[in-house]
Amino acid sequence: MRRSRRCAKSWSVAWERSWSVPEKKRGRAGLVADDTSAHVHIGCSYGNIRQQIVPTADGRFDVPGEQNIAAHPVDRGIMHPARFRGRILDSTLTLTIQFTDTTVTLGTLVVSTFCIASLAAQEPAHPPVVGRWDLTVSGGEGRHLPSWLEVHWSGDRVLVGQFVGVVGSVRPISRLDFANDTLRWSLPPQWEGGNGDFQFTGVFAGDSLAGSLTTSGGRQLAWSGHRAPALEHKGVVQWGAPRRLFNARDLTGWHVVGGENQWKAVAGVLTNTQRGGNLVTDATYSDFKLQVEFRYPKEGNSGVYLRGRYEAQIEDSVVSSASGEATGGVGAIYGFLIPNQNAAKGAGEWQTYDITLVGRMVTVVLNGKQVICRTNIPGPTGGALDSYEEKPGPIMLQGDHGPVEYRNLTITPAR
Repeated sequence: MRRSRRCAKSWSVAWERSWSVPEKKRGRAGLVADDTSAHVHIGCSYGNIRQQIVPTADGRFDVPGEQNIAAHPVDRGIMHPARFRGRILDSTLTLTIQFTDTTVTLGTLVVSTFCIASLAAQEPAHPPVVGRWDLTVSGGEGRHLPSWLEVHWSGDRVLVGQFVGVVGSVRPISRLDFANDTLRWSLPPQWEGGNGDFQFTGVFAGDSLAGSLTTSGGRQLAWSGHRAPALEHKGVVQWGAPRRLFNARDLTGWHVVGGENQWKAVAGVLTNTQRGGNLVTDATYSDFKLQVEFRYPKEGNSGVYLRGRYEAQIEDSVVSSASGEATGGVGAIYGFLIPNQNAAKGAGEWQTYDITLVGRMVTVVLNGKQVICRTNIPGPTGGALDSYEEKPGPIMLQGDHGPVEYRNLTITPAR
């Protein structure tokens, strides 16, 4: 039997107990295994046995123990020495429990060789759609709009999840239905127009999903998705040389997307004078360390998108716990990760971000205080450029919410 390294698993199996005295009954037995040991549970109307066993590499075990067996053939209710001998091999358990009083064998419980029942006998198989999905919505006119989906197994029969749309923060899904390789769910609008719920239908095939959706305004759109990558990094990161992203003179190395350009260099400061397009680096990056200074006016709102997908929030508001919309405030990864303290200085003052992103693990230092420590970002945030998390991406400065200023932008890429 392979022992799970993720969590304890349990199986329920039939067994037959036979004593050396004329007594034979049927009952139930169970085996619970983790990554280092296993527990044998045996019970019937006569009594219960519970013993930890630690199999060797070939699955064999010979474990001394002591059991209070109400069903003992000689002395009921008294603690007796016992030995647990047997082997776990593939999906088969062979077990003999021998009760002794010093050198005298009082009784032997024989659990005949049997196959461990499938997990499916106790709990339904988890649907293959469980996990995280990077989605792309075809918005018409050749536009490809990023979204994100996470599906959880709740209890023993219900799928729940969370979703990030083209705009807005992560929102919960109270129920998803999966049948005949088709996944369906709905959720109400957040910042989108319209009064109806979003209705999603997608067909599962391998590691992909594809289907259609009806928006809150009644539009019919197509969407597709692929499994989100783990983005795990192994080993020590080797850093390259720092690079200046802004030359303090002009917008060389940057371009504008999503609106009219309102960005300009003013006295060495990268300035967005009013609501307009977002500013994106021409270069793309995988793992990096990023240093940014920023300043916003009263009620200002902006953000720094890491790889163009994960927004480090900048706004004239601070929350230390999930708010109604759960954006997180300054220092947050928008909607996903909340800062552990209020480290903001407030509107009108220069502030600093020092952000390290390796894979999807992020550390955020705001004004010299670590507010997020080595935490995985679940997926793209609202307003992302795309949902291809496996690819390098640019740095994007949000300009579609209003005035904001940046200076001393430096990135140190990993080698």
